[in-house]
Amino acid sequence: MPALVHESKLDPKRANENAAWLSELILWLLENEMEATADVSIKACKDVIHHYHMDMVRHLGHQKNGIDSAKHVSYLSFWVRKLKPVACAFYAQDIASGVYDSRSIIGRELHDINERISLLLVRYLLRGLARNLKLAQSDLTSAQQEERVVEYFEMYMFRSSEATDKLKNNFEQYVYDMRYRTFGPHHLTNLVKHAIFHATNKAHTID
Repeated sequence: MPALVHESKLDPKRANENAAWLSELILWLLENEMEATADVSIKACKDVIHHYHMDMVRHLGHQKNGIDSAKHVSYLSFWVRKLKPVACAFYAQDIASGVYDSRSIIGRELHDINERISLLLVRYLLRGLARNLKLAQSDLTSAQQEERVVEYFEMYMFRSSEATDKLKNNFEQYVYDMRYRTFGPHHLTNLVKHAIFHATNKAHTID
């Protein structure tokens, strides 16, 4: 996670470092989580870091006990969805096949890639926080918490459900809502808080 700087203005060097970190992480998620390739704008990543930072400074002003992990994760992921640093995304296997002409390639582009990366970023960041025991107070070990983060996404986000309005699972429903409906950082915060609660409470189950 980018370090929270308490000053109202983010140091340019820190902003550049965090933007580089974010762009590299997005490229990693594209390759390892989606087996896809895309262009990632370092300038847009810098904008993401700037807006995330300003949100955290604003929250810090009225949360004297500090900002909880859910807000850090959800706001950073929200600005990826909002500012869309990823463009021209395709599955690697489609590019490797080399069968495109200028018309067919348009239909294969992953037009909702930023929404997908935003949600995958949520999972990645939560797993990292779990490994460092920074989700919330819990009697569970770091390994147990990380395992339950993964379980949450498998059981709640990726499991087929009749409640997703013709979309195959909750992950796809979130992608649709983030792209086509009014969607703010508080919506992601609710999702993240639910995931953290599941990860840190052994008795909690997902029906």
